[in-house]
Amino acid sequence: LLTYDAAWSLLKSKGNARFSAICLISSYAWLAISGAVSLGHAGLVSGATYDALIHSFFIGFVWFIIFGHGPILAFSSMGMRAPAMGSLYLPVVLLHVSLIMRVAGDLTGAASMVKNGGLINAVSLVLFIALLTVRLAKDRFQPRKAA
Repeated sequence: LLTYDAAWSLLKSKGNARFSAICLISSYAWLAISGAVSLGHAGLVSGATYDALIHSFFIGFVWFIIFGHGPILAFSSMGMRAPAMGSLYLPVVLLHVSLIMRVAGDLTGAASMVKNGGLINAVSLVLFIALLTVRLAKDRFQPRKAA
């Protein structure tokens, strides 16, 4: 992923290709974080450090993969070309910030950071799905212009 993935060359692109590349590279960073936590605390099955491991993997890695592929898959499954959606950067930034809060709170024992980070995690995921759904519905049901 660090050497041969196409996402690195797509960073120079614009529109959806760049958005996907940013999300994919972000997911790789969260995968590395979850791997580092796992290496440092192998064998955990509960507790705050385990929470940091689980959330850095399942929210960080998995959801950023979904963010990166979601717009393209959603529109192509409806037979439409995915428009550039700059508004989707907002949930990406929110998810990063909230996940950093949550993992840092887990690793430092700051319960309020864990709680607030988790709440903002949920908001960012719902916001992503809502923005994508609204844009999909708008483009799907918008009358087509005559040629």
